[in-house]
Amino acid sequence: MKILSVDLGSKNVGLAVCDELGISVSPAGTVPRKSNAMLVEAIIRQARRREADAIVVGHPINMDGTAGRAAKDAEKIAAMIALAGGPPVTLFDERLSSWEAENLLIEAGASRKKKRTLVHEAAAAVILRSYLEAKRQDNP
Repeated sequence: MKILSVDLGSKNVGLAVCDELGISVSPAGTVPRKSNAMLVEAIIRQARRREADAIVVGHPINMDGTAGRAAKDAEKIAAMIALAGGPPVTLFDERLSSWEAENLLIEAGASRKKKRTLVHEAAAAVILRSYLEAKRQDNP
């Protein structure tokens, strides 16, 4: 099953995809966030273009388990995708995904400017990898 993963940022939104077997995860670019309606349309367009069967939206729950402003934003975008007729959408806890993505980019030697450009799509890849690992643990 092909899945498109989404990491929401305030200005840019990162995307990542996996292959049909859920083995390989690849960053898939960013989408500018001009309005929620335009963003949802762009996400659905990318999902269709990449023949994704599902969408996973990163759900940035606070470390104490509460839902802050960013988590509520993710919930709103996921609901908008579902209402707009996109593929089935799932929220997935993405705590520390941006931190992990930044560390991966640092290890890869990315410059500060390059990190700013790539962090959301790298975070989307981290979210998707974590989601796939969690699914495998649930269904050994």
